[in-house]
Amino acid sequence: MHLTVYKKILENLLFIDIETVACTKNYDSLDKKLQHLWCKKTETIKTALQEDVASLFAQKAGIYAEFGKIIVIGLGF
Repeated sequence: MHLTVYKKILENLLFIDIETVACTKNYDSLDKKLQHLWCKKTETIKTALQEDVASLFAQKAGIYAEFGKIIVIGLGF
């Protein structure tokens, strides 16, 4: 592509970055109902290493809407 085409694309490009974290500090801080739901969720996301539910919560809870919360949204134009 010609350089002017790339410039035109970049002039109209919007970047959105959403950062999330787990809804609580750790698995033990979840209420019992959410702990049960997290255990059910981990059945589908366990890796070959078979981490325990608390370790998986620390690593992955922020990317699931029901266990995460948004802390910042960044925009760039």
